[in-house]
Amino acid sequence: MSLLTERSLAEIEIQEQPWDYYAAMHEAGFYFDPQLNMYVCANYKLMRDIMRNTKVFSNVNSQNVGTMRTPPPEVVAIQAKSQRELEILVAADPPKHTRVRKMLDEPFRPRSIEKLRDSIIEIVDQSIDTFIDQGQFEAVSEFAIPIPVTVIADLLGIERKHAATIKAWSDASVEPLGMMISDERWIECAQIVQDFQTFITQELKDRATEPRDDLLTHMVQVEDDDGTRLTLGEMLGSVQQLLVAGNETTTNGIAGGIQLLTQHREQQALLRAHPERMYTFVNEALRLESPVQGLFRITTEDTEIAGHKVARGSRIMLRYAAANRD
Repeated sequence: MSLLTERSLAEIEIQEQPWDYYAAMHEAGFYFDPQLNMYVCANYKLMRDIMRNTKVFSNVNSQNVGTMRTPPPEVVAIQAKSQRELEILVAADPPKHTRVRKMLDEPFRPRSIEKLRDSIIEIVDQSIDTFIDQGQFEAVSEFAIPIPVTVIADLLGIERKHAATIKAWSDASVEPLGMMISDERWIECAQIVQDFQTFITQELKDRATEPRDDLLTHMVQVEDDDGTRLTLGEMLGSVQQLLVAGNETTTNGIAGGIQLLTQHREQQALLRAHPERMYTFVNEALRLESPVQGLFRITTEDTEIAGHKVARGSRIMLRYAAANRD
């Protein structure tokens, strides 16, 4: 326990080289990090139990960085002018979560994704063509970033020329969650998110009058079992979460997979000889690299976890990256 009391996940050095720290976390399973001012769960089984019990361990407000740290007044002012639907998808519990997820399910079913296969292959090929003659490439900027942002642009029905802007929107959405952002950058991110909302709101209005075969049109048209459509806040929140969930994580996953293959050349040879094992490799890369390092839950009542008395309103970090190596 000494390493856990002397150091913290809040330290950049620990985040960059966390393996010894994760080993200490596994031994503890569940503990309080005073620098983060929250509990941390690193035990796989315990984490599954917490994630399944949204009645006691809620998603609502759990990802709101404003509840972890007081935002600058400029951020508050910008957000006051924005559409804010905080209880949506990853930040919602059933039945709110269930309603929106069900309404957005169709475009992400296997048969719908299969229709994108040819265009995704085209995007990957085009990315490779930009550097294949050079004999080397920068894996993140030239490969891991362009592919998911371009796929997302196509999925939403936004012109590919806006791919770089989509990346900026995604970064601005997720960066404050790192809790190490400066006030100046936080203000920039808030403004970028507001710019994103302005752009997507106009796109949604366009789809209402001129429908297309894309995700934004689906959002405008879909109805729940009661015939109610998504609100503007729900649509903007869903698009924003898609940008993070589909872009940032995929970039991390691709880059992490490439790094693993450069570190384990024998696995490269194995995959070349047995391409049918790629599915297993992708799953293992996701486990080892954990594109989402962790998310949070808020306790809705006093409870006890692994011998710790946890008060109502406490924040718990579910450190997926540690649990995946438990």
